[in-house]
Amino acid sequence: MLWTYVIIALLVIAGFYFTIKTKFVQLRLIGEMVRLLGDGMVDSSKGDKGVSAFGAFALRTASRVGTGNLAGVSLAISIGGPEAVFWMWLIAIIGSASAFVEPNKAVNNWFPIRERARAVGMNQAGGPLGGAIAGPVVDFMAIYWGWEYAFIVLAVIGLLWTIAWNRMFTDDPSSHP
Repeated sequence: MLWTYVIIALLVIAGFYFTIKTKFVQLRLIGEMVRLLGDGMVDSSKGDKGVSAFGAFALRTASRVGTGNLAGVSLAISIGGPEAVFWMWLIAIIGSASAFVEPNKAVNNWFPIRERARAVGMNQAGGPLGGAIAGPVVDFMAIYWGWEYAFIVLAVIGLLWTIAWNRMFTDDPSSHP
């Protein structure tokens, strides 16, 4: 279906745009990520209260990698061969710029510095719940109506949510209705 390719193209274009706009943040800050993960592991061993950087990383990774992702990857490799791994990595790297920009812009504008970590945590807490609900629903649609239908339904829901969110949300709290 043509709409499927249009939506994928728009997501890839947005990923490239944010990759260039953030000066390749997903590649440029890999060293900083590794350093922070190491610091978090050391700090957590001292008995500090709270979540270490490594604990937050492990929790977020576990929430994003579920049965649906594992089944999808194995299906992609079985159909597309080993080169499917290359394309999945490429799209993951491009898409990670969008995932970096999306929550940080709103949190930086709306929350004072001391409350930003909590705001990001609350923002990220919805990911596992969404994955738990979406997996069975999308599987049902794909099995009974085809994967194209499931893709289009989710794209339309996402588009409607984006339109509603853009009407309700402003970048500047002082201009919020």
